[in-house]
Amino acid sequence: MDSWVWKQLLKLRQEGIKFIKSILASGRRISFWYDVWTPFGQLIHFQGQCGPSQLRVPINGLVADACSLTAWSLPPPRSDKTVELHIFLTSIQCPAYSTVADTYEWTTSTKLDAKFSALNNWQDMRLSAPVQPVRRLSGLKEQYQVTALICG
Repeated sequence: MDSWVWKQLLKLRQEGIKFIKSILASGRRISFWYDVWTPFGQLIHFQGQCGPSQLRVPINGLVADACSLTAWSLPPPRSDKTVELHIFLTSIQCPAYSTVADTYEWTTSTKLDAKFSALNNWQDMRLSAPVQPVRRLSGLKEQYQVTALICG
């Protein structure tokens, strides 16, 4: 592909992230900071640039890197957002014991699917005008008659 096409696709990457949902299983494929696997979106944006050092998970770390063999292995929270993350993590099982591979799904406002649907994504992204009521074209015949009299 032409480099112009790639540049245009890269400009849309933040738009595309809205449609990709990571399904956590083993945590060995999902990026802790950049994949959307929590309700908070990308954790790097939720926690900020200090998140990796505060939570002691490397910037390129996987979800599995935040687990020990028994539980989540994160330090005590130092901010309200980290408390929110800790609360969420206590509601899900640590992926340390799972042997199932992580998966990704396309999600739109209408449905969750394992396949990409251009139609569903387009309908979510486009700005649609409100539905206009259908109007009856009355007086069209009279308008043509008046125009004919003036012109002719």
